[in-house]
Amino acid sequence: MRHAIFVLAVVVLVATAASITTAQQPPALPCQFYGNVTIDGAPAPVGTEIVAKIDGEVRGNITVVEEGKYGGSHAQKLIVVGNMSDEGKNITFYVDGIKAEQTAAWHSGGIFKLDISAKTQMPTPTPPGFEIMSSLLALTAALLAAKGRRKA
Repeated sequence: MRHAIFVLAVVVLVATAASITTAQQPPALPCQFYGNVTIDGAPAPVGTEIVAKIDGEVRGNITVVEEGKYGGSHAQKLIVVGNMSDEGKNITFYVDGIKAEQTAAWHSGGIFKLDISAKTQMPTPTPPGFEIMSSLLALTAALLAAKGRRKA
């Protein structure tokens, strides 16, 4: 019976120590960003919202208060919160809901200048074989023109 009480006491002591150690871990410092922001190559207007996501979860946002800029080296920045398990994870940025071309890695306590750009329209892809058909049409037109000149 004494052995069982001793074992139980050791288990409780270890569990308590583990929870105290976990509770005493300092929280991770946020990662911060500032820089220029454009939409289709033009400065983003005042009121544009920039959202930062890690693993699809919103971790921070900021609203543009000066055209073409978010945050500043001496002003409020886009604060991206995380924990130590997020270290090195990819941050995806959205400008008024449009996925930005740039991404960044999350680093606790990091302060980074990152220029962000978003495009509202994607370029129209060239259909497969379009270049070949265009070349064939141009060649056919040239041959017909040459044939017509020989008859004249």
